Amino acid sequence: LQGASFDAYTGTLGIPTPCDPPPSIIGSRVYPSAPAKNKARNGASSAIQNKINIYPNPATGIFYVEVNAAAPLLQWSVKDLFGRELKTGVTETSKTEINLVGFPSGIYYFEGTANGKKWVEKLVKQ
Repeated sequence: LQGASFDAYTGTLGIPTPCDPPPSIIGSRVYPSAPAKNKARNGASSAIQNKINIYPNPATGIFYVEVNAAAPLLQWSVKDLFGRELKTGVTETSKTEINLVGFPSGIYYFEGTANGKKWVEKLVKQ
């Protein structure tokens, strides 16, 4: 078999599949490469992203979400790396404070939803 490998330690034959990322073309079959990442986060339109600003990031515990006056109402939540919801809210003014002072340093995710579009931003708490 062209491109196959034998592992003498385990006694198994490794046959490449279309899912394996090969270093080159094996035989006459071209293996697909990883798809290009979409610049819009989670399908959210770039128009919504341009109307929402989160700062400072990284921060020591206080983050601000600034929504452009023309932006739709934003429902938001902050989640930990396990997807547990830690805080939720709705933007009531153009600037909303998110207080993560009592939480340990690390990475959190801000998830905003407006007009059925979801937008996710990584928050780094120092």
